[in-house]
Amino acid sequence: METRNPEPESLAESLAGDDGVCPIPLTHDRLEEVHYWWHEMARNYHEPNQFRYSLGALVQAGRSVSFMLQKEKHVFADFRWYQSWFEYFKKRVRFVLAAEYTYRHCASSSAYTWQHT
Repeated sequence: METRNPEPESLAESLAGDDGVCPIPLTHDRLEEVHYWWHEMARNYHEPNQFRYSLGALVQAGRSVSFMLQKEKHVFADFRWYQSWFEYFKKRVRFVLAAEYTYRHCASSSAYTWQHT
């Protein structure tokens, strides 16, 4: 019989129950989506259109992480930590939100405008 690793190798592994199932699967899924789009942005860094599309998808997925976490808050015995975590997170991603705002509201969707703003 296989036993669980007593020393978790990741946050997901440390949060998983004895059955190895993540207790917040919706949040986990969105974080995996953010991770995917992060790597797509890196891969497409020199391709303006693909980079912009990946940025937009990353921001959309990232914004939904907190919504999924709120939806699954019943898993936590105490959810009071959420507000301070959210404020901390918001401060650290301002540059992404500013880029997304420029992309969505100020710049044309053309590669020329994106590169020269």
